[in-house]
Amino acid sequence: MTEPLFSLQKARAGYGRLPVFDGLDLDLPAGKVIALCGPNGSGKSTVLRALRKLLPVVEGRILLDQRELAAWPDKELARRLAMLSQSPEAPPEMSVAELAMLGRFAHRKPLAGPSQNDRDACARALSAAGLSHLAQVPLGSLSGGQRQRAWIAMVLAQESGTILLDEPTNHLDIAHAFEVLELVRHLNRAEGRSIVVVLHDLNLVTRYADHVVMFDAGRVAAQGSVAEVLTEQRLADVYGINVCILRPDELDYPVIVPLHTHARRSDRPE
Repeated sequence: MTEPLFSLQKARAGYGRLPVFDGLDLDLPAGKVIALCGPNGSGKSTVLRALRKLLPVVEGRILLDQRELAAWPDKELARRLAMLSQSPEAPPEMSVAELAMLGRFAHRKPLAGPSQNDRDACARALSAAGLSHLAQVPLGSLSGGQRQRAWIAMVLAQESGTILLDEPTNHLDIAHAFEVLELVRHLNRAEGRSIVVVLHDLNLVTRYADHVVMFDAGRVAAQGSVAEVLTEQRLADVYGINVCILRPDELDYPVIVPLHTHARRSDRPE
């Protein structure tokens, strides 16, 4: 059996005294596009922050490549693992190339300027993101999809084998959302990168994810393939909404159609 990319073992983390998840056991496979989904406040973004060591686990442990996450030095972890948070910000006058260069911090010596390796890595990142022709354009002049691809180029410049993305399609229209997730899938298929991505839109999950983890109130409600996890009954139980799942012949992924809401199981009288 292939060793997991990440392994959470009896993990507990949260903000202040309130845990978001407690006693969480979860293995995430390597080499896949993994979607973390679930209602607001279910713990998916908190798990992502814990995977990047931005939020410590106060009990249990997290393993990356079978090595305890707490034992990874920061720069070594940054070379292994890159993350793009929700709604990142940068000065609008900063160029696309300058943003990409920020991704090289883990590879540069203190106070040293960019090396040729740094410049080459940024050029490859911009090419992969389809932004080479916009390298000198200010971020403030880009469309929403272009700007998000510029941030992904910064992440690519880290040259990390695993990428964590927290709602990368947030505030994007459907065309730009597809544009970003097509790039994500290309990075997985063509370059073999492992991707862990938080997504709210379940129809983007069905279209792009290889492996799905659904959270509900800080626990794993289900994980596995799209067909295994995203069932009509589970969506009714977790989201409190009735849906119809269609499987058009011309598509190789299902389409989820919301119908109407109902009381969640936890809200119903015993």
